[in-house]
Amino acid sequence: LMIPITGSTQKYHWGKVGVDCLVGMYSKKTHPDSDIELFKNIHFAELWMGTHPGSPSLVKITENIQKWVTPEFYEKHQGKTVHLDELIISNKSVMFNEKTESMDVVKGSGSLPYLFKILSVDSPLSIQAHPDKQLAEKLHEQFPDIYKDSNHKPEMVIALTEFECLCSFSEGKTILKRLHNNPALLEFFKDVNIENLADDEKSKETLKEIVKVIYSSSDVLVAECVEKILSHIESLDEKDWTIMQRLAFRLHEFYENDVGIIFGFLLNDFVLQPGESLVLGPNEPHAYIRGEAIECVAASDNVVRGGLTPKFKDSATLIEMLTYSTEDVEPSKGTTSEHEFCKHIVYNSGFKEFNVHKIVFPASAEGNAEENVYSVNIQDPSMLLCTKGKGKVTDQADAVDYEVEFLNTFYCLPGKELKLSRHPEEEFEVFIATIAE
Repeated sequence: LMIPITGSTQKYHWGKVGVDCLVGMYSKKTHPDSDIELFKNIHFAELWMGTHPGSPSLVKITENIQKWVTPEFYEKHQGKTVHLDELIISNKSVMFNEKTESMDVVKGSGSLPYLFKILSVDSPLSIQAHPDKQLAEKLHEQFPDIYKDSNHKPEMVIALTEFECLCSFSEGKTILKRLHNNPALLEFFKDVNIENLADDEKSKETLKEIVKVIYSSSDVLVAECVEKILSHIESLDEKDWTIMQRLAFRLHEFYENDVGIIFGFLLNDFVLQPGESLVLGPNEPHAYIRGEAIECVAASDNVVRGGLTPKFKDSATLIEMLTYSTEDVEPSKGTTSEHEFCKHIVYNSGFKEFNVHKIVFPASAEGNAEENVYSVNIQDPSMLLCTKGKGKVTDQADAVDYEVEFLNTFYCLPGKELKLSRHPEEEFEVFIATIAE
């Protein structure tokens, strides 16, 4: 069974303004009677699909799901709207499976181990990292008002448009070249033997020294350095600017002389193309800059910020938690299996909480569209989101058809076989978030 859900839209200053972005479109779609003028000046940042306690998805209790809930639940809530976690915990034998129930973050609750999202990013998010499980438990115990749970938060981002981001430390030799290419950075780190960045045995220790200098420097010194960095870049031929050099001006536009601009020169700078993904593991620094993407994260709110934000920067924790790994990082296009009528792409997170699947039926598929059928086995509780076109999904066991359109969202019960087919002349694309195998 697929249960239609209504996700929640989050409005943050870095979100895209108005309804020309995916999150804004979703808000308009789910509030059809609202005056369009009300949406024009809203910064739509994220769409959440899941059981996050701060903003769980909503489900309307209709006849279509009567057979899957207890008589008492149906009688009490018929025709009403409930939170998804309330539906799950009151009908857990059907809504969950044994594997899900055994996960630490799930036990005794109606919470999914992941949160599925769309991001609509217009201005840079903070430079941040998420603690591993051991550190999360420690931070939650010591500072529960800041770190509100004890779980880790690995995440995966899959670009829907060109998506700019900073992710993990660059290779030591690349960082060294960047420092040598800007006199202001050489001066700022003059007390560090930066040549050790080229030595694999010494690069981590050296990189940590560099980060310590960034956060131990006064606001005045940081501001002077940033201004000198920008002045030097302006002296170069603009056509030769690197991604990070161009990005420095954009970061300065939003955050002036923030320490994160200096930190950014230590990180890999990517412009992901649609379909490319990155997995951001615990204790790895990153920042999203601009674009729209799918994101899936483990169920946690733990964020340690280090720049590009007016919020609390926990630099002491950040310095000690980072891995300082300078291994080469490359975006992934997932693992693609070609089928007669469609492509099935699996994005593996490497973490037990979630994987993401993308299934694409091209509009040019030959033959009768309704005969172009592809089956997907849903073993665990999953979320389904349509990102292009429209199609049909059939629950084989219960012989139920669902018409699925752009930005429709569903909760899929475990242990079901779903058959997907496209509409005539329509491209049909869905993403499915589920627990890892």
